[in-house]
Amino acid sequence: MSDVYFWFSATLLGPLRILLFFLFSYILYRLTAVKLSYQTGIEFFVPRFVMGLSAAIIVSLFLTQINGFDTMLILMITSLFFVLSFLNLKRKKPIKAQLQKIYSRLILYVVIRFEANRSLVERKNFRKRKPQTLEAKKTKFWQIGIALFIFAAMFMSRYYFLQYDNYLLSSSWYEDLDKVKAIAEQTWFSVVSDSMGGYAIISLYAKISGLSDMLALSNAGFIESALLAVIIYWALYKITHKHGPGLLAALVFGFGYTIIPLNIDSVLQHKSVFLAMTLALPLMIFNMYPTSFRQKKSNYFVWNLIGILALSFVNLFIALAVLLPFILICLAINPAEKRAYNLRALTAYIISAALLLLCYLVVSYFLQVSFVNLLVSKLVSFDYYTYTPNLILPFSELVWYYISINLALGIAASFMIARKSSRWRSILTILIFVLFLFTIYVLDIPILDDDLLLQLIAVFLPILIGLLFYFIYLPLYSLIKKLNASNLAEMSVVLILTGGLFYVGESKASVTTEVFDSKKDILHAYYEIENSRLPYSYAVVNTSSNGRVSRGLHYFLSYGDFNASYLQKDDNFARYKADDEYLKTHPEVILPSSVFVFVPEKLNPKISEEVQRNLQMLKRRGRELKMVYEGPSVQVFEIVNIPNSSKINDLLL
Repeated sequence: MSDVYFWFSATLLGPLRILLFFLFSYILYRLTAVKLSYQTGIEFFVPRFVMGLSAAIIVSLFLTQINGFDTMLILMITSLFFVLSFLNLKRKKPIKAQLQKIYSRLILYVVIRFEANRSLVERKNFRKRKPQTLEAKKTKFWQIGIALFIFAAMFMSRYYFLQYDNYLLSSSWYEDLDKVKAIAEQTWFSVVSDSMGGYAIISLYAKISGLSDMLALSNAGFIESALLAVIIYWALYKITHKHGPGLLAALVFGFGYTIIPLNIDSVLQHKSVFLAMTLALPLMIFNMYPTSFRQKKSNYFVWNLIGILALSFVNLFIALAVLLPFILICLAINPAEKRAYNLRALTAYIISAALLLLCYLVVSYFLQVSFVNLLVSKLVSFDYYTYTPNLILPFSELVWYYISINLALGIAASFMIARKSSRWRSILTILIFVLFLFTIYVLDIPILDDDLLLQLIAVFLPILIGLLFYFIYLPLYSLIKKLNASNLAEMSVVLILTGGLFYVGESKASVTTEVFDSKKDILHAYYEIENSRLPYSYAVVNTSSNGRVSRGLHYFLSYGDFNASYLQKDDNFARYKADDEYLKTHPEVILPSSVFVFVPEKLNPKISEEVQRNLQMLKRRGRELKMVYEGPSVQVFEIVNIPNSSKINDLLL
């Protein structure tokens, strides 16, 4: 039971808190907005998600430069953003007059309500949109239901593949943790290969959700994949106006490890490509359907500028290899009325590229490193590799089947465009771009990082499969529609196909070694310790590599230091514990309120024996010693030096 609670707290509690925060914000929006957006359901969520995530990345960059990346300041800025959104102030009118008008209307509203003996909030306060048709309501509920189902399915998929994880507590995990902690310590630009935008979002997520950096990093892979799957569903719904293709694509992304080139042993790993694609894919769709992002061309330009700049700080490779080619393809294929928006997007791209280059030029000057080397380091991945024995065929062979499907669908889409069917322009645009990705993979261009390219292809392959389903399903749609069960029929077929795909994948998964259980124990033990204690009120004794976990949270002792000197420190502290004057002049004598000693099953026998001997010696001295965690592969003992001085509940009660 404790294991289930741990995984709920570590993996689902953070997203649930964020979801409740946005639900509360949405209720306030419905209550205070003068006029509601015409967008509903997932159509309402995605544009605001893109704007919010982009703004969060840019603001985080700014805050780290002024040493202001702090929880309270972040919450204050977020609150200010929502207040300004609710007030809906006009730029061309005097702000003071607008605020005075809002204040007067608020006072009058409250007085009138009290005089009429009516509540301040009623149901009609939320009804500010024209009544929706029954079909529109059904579409909204289907969208929300499918999005929630996809989110849950992605978590189940990743949870299933945890048993094959090789990422947790690996060298890459520790390096990623250092980067997350660097953001918390107000450091963004340094000589590292990765762009820091993704780590800023992980650090921000940790602060807002109340999780430790370690837990936030450990479930970043979950959340990125789930969000991207929902975005994939939305993108295909925008293109096809059908639920089935998007749902199939999302589930293939989650369960199709036999046909897409992704490692099943790194599902926990933060992948900047996936986070970047949660921004890039909507920006691509907005280039095909500009008014679904922002109606005014000026607003469209501004938010494209912010979005592209934020995307570049998350993953520069995606900004170059995805967004620029796609904007150019849209300019060539889109009708004239949309090209004006595409030109603004291209202008925004050029300006954001100039700002990014200027930023890295300044950074290279202050860090005394080569500007070219710094820029190139942002275009490659040093901590992700592609190892896919789970594929039904080597991807070098499988890609030719996908190219054949792509070309066949492209010919069919071209034929439909020739018959004056405008919807197929968007489908053809996507197919041309996917063919572009396949082409640069087959050509094996040396300057491109193959691992990043395969991650990118792994996002677009499910989209290609979703479009294939759409082409096959479309002739049958009119027949199924007569039965008044078109959505149910689509969902049933999709779930059957996904189930079959997962069944095939299950037999292939055994080629990867199961290594997760012992690492999960370490994570669980740290969660039990950190969850309810004040920072720096305790120390942890563990291996030297885990000293990086302690950074910014608590004191750390290696096994060598513990075995060599702790007994002497304990003796000194016990001797002067009651002498307050001596402790004031000799603070080095004071021990942390509690010391937690990790004793892993696979610890060096000689070290383990000495640790146990020291613990027994402390027990004989009368020190309070208790086991706080016991798992299959690790035990954790607490040495209590000052009772009731570490746990928050003990201090309060």
